[in-house]
Amino acid sequence: MILDKFRVENKVAIITGGTRGIGFAIANALGEAGAKLIVSSRTDKYKGFDNLKNSGFDVSFYEADITDSSTPQKLIDFAI
Repeated sequence: MILDKFRVENKVAIITGGTRGIGFAIANALGEAGAKLIVSSRTDKYKGFDNLKNSGFDVSFYEADITDSSTPQKLIDFAI
């Protein structure tokens, strides 16, 4: 099947803004493709992390404000 060419097992995807909107949709698609997800957002008031977890994806949440210049490195350190 053509979708098998898009599998990303054994890969980690970091999705900023991954708890709602476009970021959530991207996280969901990557989860379906087999990636381990790390979603980041300032808050999870929309329960996107819970929805991803309940879908059976391997997902972690990192609360952060990406506009803070120290956040990208902290997010990478968390992922590693």
